[in-house]
Amino acid sequence: MSGNGYADLAADIVKQALAAGATDAECTISEGDEFSASVRLRELETLKEAGSRAAGLRILRGRHTGSAYTSDLSADGLRHMVRSAMELAEITSEDPHAGLPDPSELGSVADDLGLYCSDVERLETELPGRYVIYGHLGDAHLHLNILPTTAEEAEKATRMLREFAEQAVRLGGTVSAEHGLGKRKAGLLTLQYTPEQIEAMRAVKRRFDPHELLGRGTLFGSGFTGAL
Repeated sequence: MSGNGYADLAADIVKQALAAGATDAECTISEGDEFSASVRLRELETLKEAGSRAAGLRILRGRHTGSAYTSDLSADGLRHMVRSAMELAEITSEDPHAGLPDPSELGSVADDLGLYCSDVERLETELPGRYVIYGHLGDAHLHLNILPTTAEEAEKATRMLREFAEQAVRLGGTVSAEHGLGKRKAGLLTLQYTPEQIEAMRAVKRRFDPHELLGRGTLFGSGFTGAL
């Protein structure tokens, strides 16, 4: 089903909810594909591919809310979802803050998000099959894991990782996200921050850990010195 088809389906579900007595309703429809591989003793053991489609509905009857979810997108499955949400709203307590946001409060994207960067094509050329890329779209950050098998590949991976980090900074991003830099990627810190900014971080570290007892060698390296 195309994107427009899903939009029409969501609109129809909302119409069903309103016809059933809801004062407001919102519907979400998701579709996804998953592919995974497991390796044991350096040998491919299993491959798994799966797809999923699902719909979710939240309705309001005055200040009472009800929600339902289904992976059955047949006409009967959707009617059952609407009925379940309506029945739940009948038994929930009134919430004075319940309601849908005003359309003017919703964000919108007029242009392409520019999520794809052609730089990553080099990975398949220089290290074919030796990397995985995944991440969190909502946080706008990627996990790039390069998996070298030789010293030569490791040297190439280190160089490429730094070049990708430089490109991320040029685009207004950061060199790391929720996992931090630790020891292995600590050298990337200088791509994003000035020496003065890094020294300010060191000062905070020295204040709380003057004898470098916590996370030794992490981020600032073994040359970190203690008391202010």
